[in-house]
Amino acid sequence: MRLEEKINDVTRIYCIVDAVVHQFKKESGLRCLRPCSRCCWNPRVNTTILELLPAAYWFFKKKMCQHWLIKLKEDQTKNERNCILLKFSGYDRDVGRCMVYKLRPLICRLFGFSAVLNKNNQPQLVTCKLIKTAFYKNYLETIRLLEAKQVPIMKNYYMMLYSIDPILAREHYPLITAFQKAIEIVISHFAFQQNERV
Repeated sequence: MRLEEKINDVTRIYCIVDAVVHQFKKESGLRCLRPCSRCCWNPRVNTTILELLPAAYWFFKKKMCQHWLIKLKEDQTKNERNCILLKFSGYDRDVGRCMVYKLRPLICRLFGFSAVLNKNNQPQLVTCKLIKTAFYKNYLETIRLLEAKQVPIMKNYYMMLYSIDPILAREHYPLITAFQKAIEIVISHFAFQQNERV
């Protein structure tokens, strides 16, 4: 499968996830607090290379890949605390916005509004303390949705990614590492294509 096809397939999965999460939010009454970018401050967020190919390709089309490779290498030495794709407004360093929100990885789409399966194969909601506290009554009512299996299950969407490319979807890396590898793959792919045309 060509790289562009993989990227299109990943973005199609993102559309499916967004629709399912939107429906769950509607049924549960849970939502993120505004403004909030607390998840983006977690340095332990892991993702796969495949999930970041759409963002890497977007930056490639904007001719910004070399800029990002330099920035990624600099940030690895700085040991930044927040996601590299978080952009702050000039006046507030506590709240940021994702530069690639429409292309963000699965964990960024699913966290707060999905479930993992426990050892008994029962769904358990994965959400943050802020959502639990702010919408405690709604949070308690999600038990009926869990029992009815009307909660997005993370594993299902990761399996969809795995079916696109088992190699690029298998291993999870810190986001900064996965993003760098995704950019390198995009650059290599198009450099190879260009050489073939010559």
